[in-house]
Amino acid sequence: MRRIGAAVSGRALARAALLEAVKLGCSHVYVEVIAAQDALVAMFQDIGFEPEALLVDFVRDSDGENRDLMLLTHRVDVNQARNRLWGMDEVAG
Repeated sequence: MRRIGAAVSGRALARAALLEAVKLGCSHVYVEVIAAQDALVAMFQDIGFEPEALLVDFVRDSDGENRDLMLLTHRVDVNQARNRLWGMDEVAG
């Protein structure tokens, strides 16, 4: 049960950060995530982020293993329909 709550909280936090970026006038927002974190990548894709780059063996985890880093971008103008559903169109002007 806690895991579901954490996912909901993570989605709410990501959405709130995206909304704040739009309020500040950002035309796009990007995040960097470990590519193997499928649930995290999927969550960002669900709110309109798209993969832009994959940096192979770019970061080292606490066990000393190299991991791929994925860059995902949310372009405000491309996601206008989704932004309207979230009430962000008024903020973006």
